[in-house]
Amino acid sequence: MVFPVLQLPKLELCFADGTLLWLRQVNTDPLKRSVDHQGEVLQVDLRDIEPMLEDEVFHAAEHDRPGVIFFTLRKHFKSAGEFVQCVQQLSVPQLQRRAA
Repeated sequence: MVFPVLQLPKLELCFADGTLLWLRQVNTDPLKRSVDHQGEVLQVDLRDIEPMLEDEVFHAAEHDRPGVIFFTLRKHFKSAGEFVQCVQQLSVPQLQRRAA
């Protein structure tokens, strides 16, 4: 038996310095995301970065939520490296090594 794969949305973040990251939604909560960085998958709850984000996201229309997340994270971080460093400090890692 083949089970359907849940295709959750991903969000492309381009920071002010031109660096780029993809945030994948971890489950049906739009604020729980994962980022693939140098072979590691880092998971983060965006509420840990910006507590006010939860109210903004859940009061926005569903199709506007990625934009709210995008602009909030761009306001806080100038580069992808700065964002990843913050995520690494927050997520006492549930890190998964990618199979080489």
